Amino acid sequence: MWRISIRFIVCIFLSLLVVGCSIPKKAEVLPPGQYELAILPMANETTNLDGPVLIRKAIYNKLKRFRRFSVVPLEETDSVLKGLAITDGGQLGAVSAAELGKKIPARQLVYSNLKTFKPLRVVALEVIKVNVRICDARTGSLLWDDDFAVMSQTGELNSRSLEEYFKYFKYIVLIGFIEKLFHAPLNEEINILTDRICQNFYYRR
Repeated sequence: MWRISIRFIVCIFLSLLVVGCSIPKKAEVLPPGQYELAILPMANETTNLDGPVLIRKAIYNKLKRFRRFSVVPLEETDSVLKGLAITDGGQLGAVSAAELGKKIPARQLVYSNLKTFKPLRVVALEVIKVNVRICDARTGSLLWDDDFAVMSQTGELNSRSLEEYFKYFKYIVLIGFIEKLFHAPLNEEINILTDRICQNFYYRR
C-alpha cells in the first residue's frame, strides 16, 4: 500500500512538472522607466475627421494606466508641434523624428496612420485599420511597427431573409446616427482596437 502511494505521488509530481514546462512563457515586458512616450497626431487616409482624434485620445488615456510608461500630455505635444507649424498628422513627414525629439520631452515618439474608418458598419467586415510606429526620439530609428484592424461589432444576421436584412440595415443606420450625434463613431470598435494596440506594445518581446 505504501509503495503504491509513493508511486502515485511521484506520478502526480512528474505530471505537474511536464504540464508546467509546457505552459508558454508570458511575453517579456519592458523595464520600468525606459519609455517616455509622446503620442503624435494621427495621419489620416480616410475622409472621416473624428476617427484620428478619438483613436489618439483613447491610446493616450490607456497608455497612462500603465505605471511603466510616462506619457507626455497631448496638449504639450500639440503645443510644440504648433510651434513647428504642424497641426495635422499628415504633416509630420516634413520633420524627422530626431528633430522632433529635440523639441518634445520624450524618449520615444508614437506615430499612427488611420487607413480605414467606416462608421456605417457592415456585418463581418473590417471597419477600422490603423498602422502604429514607435521611433527613438534621439536617433530617429524605428523601434516598432505594426498594423491593427477590428471588425464590426454589430453581431451576425440570424437569417438571410429580406426582412432580416432590412431590420439590420435600420439598426446600423440608427446606431450610426446616434454615434454621429454624440461625435463618438465606432465607439465599441475603437475601444477594442486601442486595447489591442496598448496591450501589444506593453507585452511585446
